[in-house]
Amino acid sequence: MEFHYDNHYQPNHDVVFAITFAKKELFTKLCSAVYGQEITIVGEPHSQAVLRENDVLLNSIRFDVLAIADTEQIFTIDIQRRYSKGRQERRGAYYMCRAVSSQPVNEMKYEDLHPVHIAFILTDNSRILDSKSASRSVRRVGLSYLDTGELYDDLIELVLVYVPEVIKETLATEDNALYIFSRFFAVSSQEEAAVYAAEFGTNDLAKELVHMYNSIVANRQELQDVENSVYFTQRLNEAQLAQARAEAEAKGEARGEARGRAEGKAEGAAEGEARGEARGEARGEARGKAEGAAQLAKLIKEGYDVDIALNMIKDGL
Repeated sequence: MEFHYDNHYQPNHDVVFAITFAKKELFTKLCSAVYGQEITIVGEPHSQAVLRENDVLLNSIRFDVLAIADTEQIFTIDIQRRYSKGRQERRGAYYMCRAVSSQPVNEMKYEDLHPVHIAFILTDNSRILDSKSASRSVRRVGLSYLDTGELYDDLIELVLVYVPEVIKETLATEDNALYIFSRFFAVSSQEEAAVYAAEFGTNDLAKELVHMYNSIVANRQELQDVENSVYFTQRLNEAQLAQARAEAEAKGEARGEARGRAEGKAEGAAEGEARGEARGEARGEARGKAEGAAQLAKLIKEGYDVDIALNMIKDGL
């Protein structure tokens, strides 16, 4: 089994995810693994990568991929590579409320509302896990009485899957679907892709994932078109852009300081090393910030993910 890894469109890229799990069979397998129950999907999943413009359900409930089960319950899954504690928790609560409130209520029959199940696959748990949950690979959130912990209503369920913790806590067995999925989402280099292909070369789910991934990354133009759609560009919100700019400026500043010291030392031979180095550092810092911000903007405009762009800047392009 060959695994044709793409450094920009990694297996955990949101566009790759949305295209991959627009396929009913794969989404059903992921859904069943994440929610811990056998789920039967009616019709095809609704994916932002496939039905971006005219899908009324997706436009009212803006998830990466969602589907309706044979029980008329709503199941959704989003993948998150970049998130922060506080924002992610509130986002989960907001999404649950949105999924419930989007349903019509006829003649005040609230009992007819369909339960919604919201899942986030979190590929980097370093920013959100605390000491109380650090050893939990899957967290489940619902409506319960605070004094007794008993279930209040099964209308909403939020599932958080921490990929690094799943890999750490789960025995490396080929019959654990959530582990197979997690290892796939964790692949971040060609070397790791080769290891995955070698380790799970006889596993049907892994082979299906790799085959789908290879076919998706073979058409970069389609991927870029999807990535440039309104839904995916809006995922890079102002807060993320501000943070990314700050990180890029910091990297540019560090390079500028290093150059400034070198320039300062050269000038110091003529007018005093200390005074020349200070002037060189100031010029280098200003130039480094400008270069870092300009490079980041250019790479994002060319279609690169922010994380990838930052790494490219860090590595000197």
